[in-house]
Amino acid sequence: MLSLNETQITRDELVRRVRTEVQRRRALTDATRAREQPRGEDRTAMSWRTFNESIATADYTANVGTKLPAMNTFSGLRRRLAVPVAKLIVRAARLVTSEQVTFNQAVLGALRNLADAVRGHTSTFDERLTIVRDELTAEVGAEVGAAFAEAEARAAERERTLTQRLDALPIDAIRQDVGAVRTELATQIADLARDVLAERRRIENLRIQVLLQERRLSLLLEEARRAPGSVPNAVASEVVDHLQDAFYVGFEDYFRGSRDEIKRRAEVYLPLVRESGAGTAERPVLDLGCGRGEWLELLKEHGLEARGIDGNEAMVTEGTERGLDVVHSDVLAYLRRVPDASLGAVSAIHLLEHLPFPLVIKLLDEVVRVLGPGGVAIFETPNPENILVGSCQFYVDPTHRNPLHPDTMAFLAEARGLSRVEIRRLHPAEERLRFADNGSDMVQRLNEYFFGPQDFAVVGYRA
Repeated sequence: MLSLNETQITRDELVRRVRTEVQRRRALTDATRAREQPRGEDRTAMSWRTFNESIATADYTANVGTKLPAMNTFSGLRRRLAVPVAKLIVRAARLVTSEQVTFNQAVLGALRNLADAVRGHTSTFDERLTIVRDELTAEVGAEVGAAFAEAEARAAERERTLTQRLDALPIDAIRQDVGAVRTELATQIADLARDVLAERRRIENLRIQVLLQERRLSLLLEEARRAPGSVPNAVASEVVDHLQDAFYVGFEDYFRGSRDEIKRRAEVYLPLVRESGAGTAERPVLDLGCGRGEWLELLKEHGLEARGIDGNEAMVTEGTERGLDVVHSDVLAYLRRVPDASLGAVSAIHLLEHLPFPLVIKLLDEVVRVLGPGGVAIFETPNPENILVGSCQFYVDPTHRNPLHPDTMAFLAEARGLSRVEIRRLHPAEERLRFADNGSDMVQRLNEYFFGPQDFAVVGYRA
């Protein structure tokens, strides 16, 4: 095959390769046509051979009835008797067949003359066809040669143009500039690396200083709490309780996942809120333990009225800066101040696992009280049916208490007054982590136990 990918090739070599490739393809085409059908000369020869054989057969039978046939089937006395009889029959037949024989001979003569004329015309046609073919071949060859010459001239002109452009490029100057830029970049990168290292060390020192100050403040507040009269005990206790708020925000950012991922997971609850008629000014949504506010932000993006409650001051501050309606308060204390049947939906996403069990029951009672008729309650928590979650991942968060079983939560929701309670198992592990499914029950069970839904939600309604 002709290839133009070589970096070094002369014009003459290019032309030679093109011509060789054209000849090769032409020969291949002729061979293919020859295999597909017989040549014209072969067909003509076969036709004339068949015609001559037919004429010979007609010539043999044209004189029927004028000659004594061969008597090879008779011998002896039978032959001596049959020959005279046959002669008499032939003489009698000549009276009838003489005109037919004359006609037959005339027709054969005419056919021979016609065949001779056709041969002559065919020969003349073949000669003319050969001449025309030679003329066309010469003409096509001249056109191909002219095309090659034109292409060769264009290639030569293109080569000259490219050579001139290459010669005009300041290669040495470009190399010098590239070298200078590379040196400058290397210097800047080295300086940036030093600055980053210095900034990292400064941040680390600041972090250590903050931790030391936090420890000193904690000790001072503990001392103040033990020394009545200097600082009110209630104020000291509250400050101590919130010293770790900023730490837990960083913990959530590291382990919980990105805001977009949390919002994507929470989208499953949007239809529940809309179907219950919640999210209006008359039936707003209340999110308990709103954390970083992803669910509140999603509700706001969909034009739904919602407020969040959280006891972490740092998270409340972050939510407020994002333009969310967030209140810093103890969840149960806030719920007890909410009027009866005044909310359209109450949600608690990854809150209940942080609470002692008696407080969970109190919270359920308050949720049922504040929901209006048809209002929906949504409680999401880690799923201990997933062995990895229940035995390991649940305890990554040191503020978690005990896993809550889906059946237990469904029972509690119904027992405390919710109706139409259902369990929704959510967020299975990534497919790449699962065992390859070979169709066996064992593999399917292992995948369900280890890589099944990592969370579940209990959903119930106020009658």
